[in-house]
Amino acid sequence: MKSANSLTIFAPSGDSVPATKNLADLENAARDLNSRINQGEQSLIVTYWELGDVLVSLRPQYPHGTWETELARLGIEQTRAKRAIWLRVNHARPDGKNDESVSQLYAKRPRKQVQPRKNARQKAVVTQQSHGVAEKEFAAFTQFVAVCGNLDRAMAVVESCRSLYMEVAVNE
Repeated sequence: MKSANSLTIFAPSGDSVPATKNLADLENAARDLNSRINQGEQSLIVTYWELGDVLVSLRPQYPHGTWETELARLGIEQTRAKRAIWLRVNHARPDGKNDESVSQLYAKRPRKQVQPRKNARQKAVVTQQSHGVAEKEFAAFTQFVAVCGNLDRAMAVVESCRSLYMEVAVNE
């Protein structure tokens, strides 16, 4: 390892790692090394599936809330355990002739869409709008009471509207 101007430069450890810092050489080396990793993972896909099978059977044996501790005690990284379990649950036992690595399969898994969070200004606008709608509805029901011949029924409707209005105000 050499140090040059507070940058640490690691000496090449294999034929794929270029000795130069040429961008094209480094990019080619990165592609080559990533390809080798993917090929290695392809050969491990059956082992990952088998690990997932064992972990799926093992997890219920531990008390609630201790899974991460037990994985650590067994020397199994959480990410590896999650991928192995996911592979076991979502795929049939592979035959070892898969063209994709564990990482490639895992990257294709369906992900739930995360809704962007509203900022404070957007929340205030939504709150004002919902309060405005509730106030208009409340006023309309109050008029309904004045016009309606069945006062008990009209009051029940008004009270349910008032309850809804209060729930909206509390939840926001």
